[in-house]
Amino acid sequence: MFNLVLGILWLAGALAIFGYGFVTGEWPWTIRGLNISAGWLFLLFAAWNFARFYAQRAYQREQESLRIQHEARLRSARQGSRPREYDPTFDFSEKPAPPSPRLPSKTEGTDQEVSS
Repeated sequence: MFNLVLGILWLAGALAIFGYGFVTGEWPWTIRGLNISAGWLFLLFAAWNFARFYAQRAYQREQESLRIQHEARLRSARQGSRPREYDPTFDFSEKPAPPSPRLPSKTEGTDQEVSS
């Protein structure tokens, strides 16, 4: 966002310099040695800041897209590890019922006879 604001300021400065030059016919702000208006330098700075603003936004969009793709892959991996159908073999939520106590039968314990 900062680059956009700077680009607008540089563009406004360039337009002001060019406007002043076209209205008055004199170019007070010139780059010495090159004899060109400083408005061209301001336009260059404006273009540079607009390019940086666009590049930063494109990078952020790409990162957002990659994040969304990564989350989708994680989500599909988590869902892929779950069984599709219910399988009672792997249901460990219920414990098996305890075995019922055995009552001794009448025949048990008579294996040994008491001798007198």
